[in-house]
Amino acid sequence: MDVKSQAATHSTMYVSKGRSTVLKCKVELNSTYTWDGPDGTSGPNLVKYADGLEINPSLFNKKKIEIVENIDNREYNLVLHNISEKEEGIYKCFQTNKRKTTANETFFTLTILVKPKNVTINGMINGQICGQENVLLLLKCAVISGNPNETITWYNVSSKIETGGPESLIAAITPTRYDHMKQYTCRVNSTALQEPLEKTVTLDIKYPPDIHILQNGKEKNLTCKPNGIPSNYTYNKWQHLSEYGKWIRWLPAGPTVEMNSQEEHIDKPRFVYTTEHIQYGRFGFPINISVSVYCYPESISWNISSEDYCCYNETNFGQITNSNVTVRIFDAAIQKKGFKMSLTKLMIKEEHFATYTFWIKNEIGYSCFKVKLISSDRPETPNVTEIISGMNSLKIKFVRNYNGGLKQQFLLAYRKLTDKKWRTSGPINDTFEQYCVHMITDLDDETYYEIRLYAINAIGKSNFTSAWIVRTLGFHTRTESLR
Repeated sequence: MDVKSQAATHSTMYVSKGRSTVLKCKVELNSTYTWDGPDGTSGPNLVKYADGLEINPSLFNKKKIEIVENIDNREYNLVLHNISEKEEGIYKCFQTNKRKTTANETFFTLTILVKPKNVTINGMINGQICGQENVLLLLKCAVISGNPNETITWYNVSSKIETGGPESLIAAITPTRYDHMKQYTCRVNSTALQEPLEKTVTLDIKYPPDIHILQNGKEKNLTCKPNGIPSNYTYNKWQHLSEYGKWIRWLPAGPTVEMNSQEEHIDKPRFVYTTEHIQYGRFGFPINISVSVYCYPESISWNISSEDYCCYNETNFGQITNSNVTVRIFDAAIQKKGFKMSLTKLMIKEEHFATYTFWIKNEIGYSCFKVKLISSDRPETPNVTEIISGMNSLKIKFVRNYNGGLKQQFLLAYRKLTDKKWRTSGPINDTFEQYCVHMITDLDDETYYEIRLYAINAIGKSNFTSAWIVRTLGFHTRTESLR
């Protein structure tokens, strides 16, 4: 009769040394069953422990074994007492059902619990570990591993930050100054333990000092109060800075510096040294001239005037606004809060090219500053009036226009109709005559050329004139002009 084997089951059981345990095997009616187990040599071989209820009399641990059969519950259990390392290993419950012609195997691996021990934190000295602000810090917790494998968890106070194991676990943190003296705990859990193992470390975080400055108004001194770890400080020279952070001067090193007893400088208004006496405008455009002034105490009255008009402060064109100005203090150019006096929005006519007086007064005195407005613009486009053709030349006649208030020159651009690239003739100096003449030579005979002209000065260039298309002459003298 053939017996069919069914799928085996396999379980692992952990038990403390010296304790008892029960290996439970479910069996069927009308079955025969046996128990096999380790031979006590830690080898792979199994020996017969029991056949039915009969225990093998030659077993090394027969006094530590009993068979408990419960037919109602269909159980055939092996009970092991006072377990030692010799009982560790694989156990097999084998049953054969004669009616069903089947065989079942149930395997158990019995392992003695081993407690993890000796929890350590790398780098910990006297309960502390050193770190630096904003520098990665690796907290490594290690343990002599037990059986089964333990779980290791890092906590920041009560917050879980990392879980892993066995044997070791690293928590990577980037501490700040606010982590100084905070505690981190490594906790080891295992089924072999009644209570988890723990080790706690306190962070000693180094960080550069925060600086607080205390001012003693009566004694006119400043005291530096640093706050950093470690707390042994080296004091460098003091820096005197402007309200905008500009360096002014150095003061002696030390925790306390004594200031000069002089009061803040009080004077009549001062126009800053970068203000220009000559400023520019464009005919037909809004005027925009201004000066910067430092004034402490602040101004109580001001005005902008010209030779033809007295009181721009009474119009919408004159204004005074808060502005940052550059002044010299202790031989350093620094920014201070000051004022900007401006004349704007007025559409420039010829009579506005004049000299303007900026006047300002405070309780100490008054100051004035003169600005000359000069015309400064691109030149206007000249007018080509006639082009006379020669056999290999062209004579261009044109009329100059307004030079923008600056010296101007003229440039003549020309090219063959078949070319893409322009060539330039000039510059042609402005002779201030109403009509100007310029000759282009070394041209090809009987060839069509495109001609255009523009003016240029220090500000920029004018628009081009309309293009003229002109043909140079052959043997018969004639003129062709196409616009």
